[in-house]
Amino acid sequence: GVEMPFGHESEGVQRIVSSLMYLIRAFNQKSTTVAIDEFDAGIFEYLLGEILEAIQSGGVGQFIFTSHN
Repeated sequence: GVEMPFGHESEGVQRIVSSLMYLIRAFNQKSTTVAIDEFDAGIFEYLLGEILEAIQSGGVGQFIFTSHN
């Protein structure tokens, strides 16, 4: 029952949420290409791996990103 303002979430969580609409579109629509610069910035590595695995295993569009790691 505890609410936390979105602004208090980590940079990584904010980045994922702000990109979610585009990631869902790329996952579901073959004609969609999403490109994000430094997508991994501030995102917990395990969570990043889970997102990429989900897109790879079931996505039909294209997701292109750069990474520092």
